[in-house]
Amino acid sequence: MKKMFLSAILPFAALFATASAATAEIPQGAVVTETKGGNYLTYDHLSTEAAWQGVLLPPEVYAALGSPVQIQLSVKNLPSNVHVSLMPNEGTNEVGFNIWRSNKGIGVNQKAIFTLTNPAAHYSYTFQDTVFGQ
Repeated sequence: MKKMFLSAILPFAALFATASAATAEIPQGAVVTETKGGNYLTYDHLSTEAAWQGVLLPPEVYAALGSPVQIQLSVKNLPSNVHVSLMPNEGTNEVGFNIWRSNKGIGVNQKAIFTLTNPAAHYSYTFQDTVFGQ
């Protein structure tokens, strides 16, 4: 009876372990702009057609990514009219973004998955942020 119970429950236990691993939280990026005093203002989204924005990375992540000129960007979960590129960083531990829409008649308000990779350092960091534009 004990063997029969275990053989019936083990497949379900494996299923739940796989499901929870697949839904692991992707960290939220800290959208910021630097003020003249060296402080940051925080925002809850990245805006299209705004040149002021950046994402503040944890210091250990920024250090592990290495040289900013070697960082590559990939973005998922955005409409095809939304484009994203990296900009030179403004502040310490900050990665700058330029986000624009090729068709400004189509708005966007959704979470995007950003992955920063430095192939030379063999390191990647993924975070999510809402991209908004109307």
